[in-house]
Amino acid sequence: MDLATMDLVTMDLTTMDLVTMNLTMMDQVTMNLTTMDLVTMNLTRIDLVTMDLTTMDLVTIDLTTIDLVTMNLTTIDLVTMNLTRIDLVTMDLTTMDLVTMDLTTMDLVTMDLATMDLVTMDLTTMDLVTMNLTMMDQVTMNLTTMDLVTMELATLDLVTMNLTKMDQVTMNLGTMDLVTVNLTKMELVTLNLTNMDLVIMNLTTMDLVTMN
Repeated sequence: MDLATMDLVTMDLTTMDLVTMNLTMMDQVTMNLTTMDLVTMNLTRIDLVTMDLTTMDLVTIDLTTIDLVTMNLTTIDLVTMNLTRIDLVTMDLTTMDLVTMDLTTMDLVTMDLATMDLVTMDLTTMDLVTMNLTMMDQVTMNLTTMDLVTMELATLDLVTMNLTKMDQVTMNLGTMDLVTVNLTKMELVTLNLTNMDLVIMNLTTMDLVTMN
């Protein structure tokens, strides 16, 4: 489907082998995708994008200059999201095997991740990042030039956080096996750690560090 200059697009796709969607200058896009083998979505200049994806094998989403993106992903094997110049991104991810998120110049990112095997997040020049992570095997977060980062991590096996030039970082960590925090040029760091086996913190040029 190649759709250009459309006001409203609603797509209900069921039992499809391959879906490729190139959407340009769309006002609103609503996609309900069920039991899909492969979905590739290239979205440009979209005002509102709503994606409900269920039992998908592979989802690749390239979003550029989007005002609002809402993604509800359930039982997905692989999700790759490349988001550029997005004002608001809300992601509810459940029972995912692998999630890779490359976020650039985002104003607000909210991620609720549950029972994930691997989460890799590369965040650059973000104003606000809120991450609620539960029952995660491995979380790798590379955060650069962030104003505010709030991380609530529970029952995680391994958490690696590389934070550079952050104004404020708040981390609530519970029942963690290993936490590695590399913080550089941070103004304020607050760490609430409970029932931790090992905590490694490398802090450089920090103004204030508070650890509970």
